[in-house]
Amino acid sequence: MGEDWTDNEFGWNEVQAELARIRRRVRSLWFWTLLASLVFTALVVLRQARRQKTYQATVMLRVTEGQFDPNSSPPTSAQLQEYLWEVSLSRARLMEVMEKHNLYMSQRKLDPLLALDEMRDVLDIDVLRNYFRVERDPNAPPRSARIALHYSHTDPDTALTVARALATLIAEQQTKSRQRTTQIALDTMKTSASSLDSALLLARREEARLIFEVRMGDPSQTAANSVRLRSIQKQIATLENEKNLTSKAVSNLGLRTNVEGKDLGLRFEIIDPGRKPKIVLSNTTRLALLGLLTFLLVFPIAGIGVAAYDLRVYDADDIKRLGLEPFGHVPAFPGSRKGTLNDRLQRRKGASC
Repeated sequence: MGEDWTDNEFGWNEVQAELARIRRRVRSLWFWTLLASLVFTALVVLRQARRQKTYQATVMLRVTEGQFDPNSSPPTSAQLQEYLWEVSLSRARLMEVMEKHNLYMSQRKLDPLLALDEMRDVLDIDVLRNYFRVERDPNAPPRSARIALHYSHTDPDTALTVARALATLIAEQQTKSRQRTTQIALDTMKTSASSLDSALLLARREEARLIFEVRMGDPSQTAANSVRLRSIQKQIATLENEKNLTSKAVSNLGLRTNVEGKDLGLRFEIIDPGRKPKIVLSNTTRLALLGLLTFLLVFPIAGIGVAAYDLRVYDADDIKRLGLEPFGHVPAFPGSRKGTLNDRLQRRKGASC
């Protein structure tokens, strides 16, 4: 029976032997192993020390629908988030919060948009328990959803204060004024869409007339009618493009009007004002623990790396790994180092002194 491929695989004995070989090499090169581990640990701790620790404050809100309308679709989680970002936490409102609490002053001096991006990077909104997805009967209680607003800052007190201020903006009872403004914009866009429909209808009538003139009219006017036909067709393409853009704008404004209160009447209220983020560990203790854990993790890896790049021969096993078969091993004895390179160098140094 031939050899099985599993006979050539490393077993537990070979693994133990390899670990023992690495351990012997690490022992002889302990200084370089320790130095590499300490350098890497110092780099990790220094990088973490230069990074400012942030604290996250969370405020919970509840959004509840008003009157029941079976013809309108309830808002999805994505639509609720879009409404909060575009309306309740718009650029103008975020700028007011930044000015009131003296946030990102250096960025605001350089570029207000840079400050807005900085604030939005540490601001997050999650829609939880969205019961709007469940169908509602006319006699059933109003559906609701939970909204978690998270804000992070290097100071825990500032994080909580700003998070509460942002939640207050969302819960403000200004729905009627915002809905009225949105309704005016919606009416304007509908008027524009109606004007585009009328202009498009007239252009298509003119197109039909010119097509008839080109095919059935006076041959002497065919060239002029063809030029006018191409011109009116370009005009029709432009009008159709403008109509599509206007239709999308009307749809978006209609959704915002519904959310503002015209149809759904969503109401926002704060149900958990949040708590001050706790400082579990001081910065010094945190860095010390990080350094200790990093060193304990890196030291074995550094030992393996140092042992792998050590090309010196220490014992008979190292000779076998080179493809040579040793005949035996002579242990150290008194005078065994006599005549070696180190011994000659020491003698030369002593003679020169």
